[in-house]
Amino acid sequence: MTPGKADGAHRVDDPQGEIDQSFILSEIATLELDDAADQSTEKRKTERNRRKKLNARKNKAERARQEFEEREILGSASQDTNIPLSVGSGKTSKSLASDCFDGTSSIDCVVECSALAQEKTGVYFSNAMFEIKTSPGKGLGVFAAQDIQKETEVLREAPLMKCGVNWLIKETFFMSLNEEKKNVLRSLHSHCSCDENPCRETTLMRIYDVNSFDIVSDKPKRTNYIYHFASRINHECLPKMARGNTKNGNLVFTTVRDIKRGEELTTFYQVPIGTTLARRKILLSKYGFTCMCKACTSNIVLNLCGETLKYSPWIIANESGSEILNKPTLEEMQTAKQVESWFKSVSQAAGKAEEDMTIAISNDLLRSQSTQERRHLIVENTVQIFDDYLRKNNPYELSDQVISAYRYQATILTFRAAKQVFNSLRREMGISPEEF
Repeated sequence: MTPGKADGAHRVDDPQGEIDQSFILSEIATLELDDAADQSTEKRKTERNRRKKLNARKNKAERARQEFEEREILGSASQDTNIPLSVGSGKTSKSLASDCFDGTSSIDCVVECSALAQEKTGVYFSNAMFEIKTSPGKGLGVFAAQDIQKETEVLREAPLMKCGVNWLIKETFFMSLNEEKKNVLRSLHSHCSCDENPCRETTLMRIYDVNSFDIVSDKPKRTNYIYHFASRINHECLPKMARGNTKNGNLVFTTVRDIKRGEELTTFYQVPIGTTLARRKILLSKYGFTCMCKACTSNIVLNLCGETLKYSPWIIANESGSEILNKPTLEEMQTAKQVESWFKSVSQAAGKAEEDMTIAISNDLLRSQSTQERRHLIVENTVQIFDDYLRKNNPYELSDQVISAYRYQATILTFRAAKQVFNSLRREMGISPEEF
């Protein structure tokens, strides 16, 4: 034992003391690192859990927001026609609000609560006659809100958008709609039918193909219109409702038999004739679904006579009847006339371009300068002239995608027209057959 030192203590210059101090410092550092590592691991776990919860909340809120927007879209039209909604203005009861999760923003909370209201009621729109709600395996559907007798008019609706026979005027009619109606259209089911990758169809083309209804009129060219509520009616080969239209394009649905409250109200998308295989092939190709209605699952062959005639869409309905839903305002009717006037001037420009194309093809033939390369160049120049005109005269702000899609179609149509002109002139001039 060293005098003046406690037992176990060492001098600074004692080698053993240096070893012991290094060891102690090393142990302390190791413990601190281990503790820091433990804390870091715990923090990472906490952060991962926090992010998972946050992402879950965001996903939940986004789904709720989409449902809320669809309900608002469906509900807005009913408010325009003074039809009460079963799910109201977006206000929520205390019991619904209490279901909100903690930490949600005020906007997300409103969306979440509104979605909960939809989830609990299951109804997106309703009036005295029908309601729109989820149909298992079909998205939304239209259901009887009460017992309905045979031959009762269930729905009379004005077009959401009149379409015309040309894609360009369809796109322009769409762009002339207010945002509310544009959102209604965007919410409808869509299906690409061009069979090309990437798809060459615009958003409206894909929606129009599966939601438009053929309209019967005394005009030489028939057309199709898109409707808000009618587009929610699902298909059945032997449906519960027959449809017709008035001369001004209002769509009318009438029951063909007694309907019980809660039954889904259906129409048909294609004339119900032929075998199950034939009907399903058409529906799958055009609308993108395999029909599982009773007639199809029972393999019933349908002929256009007797029972199926009562579902005929070639009915001109009476002008008088139940209240017309979605009647256009005076401003909307004036806008539609302006679109038609604009399209008339565009059609004249297209006609002038085609006349110039005919002259160019004819001159080449007369001068014996007509070659396949020159003919194709004439077509390309004709399309380019019209494309330039359209981009300079675009008051409805058609997008580049829309104009490009229309140009693609216009090229095909112009090529066909040029080929007909060439063959006709060639025959008149007695020139031997030649590939266009």
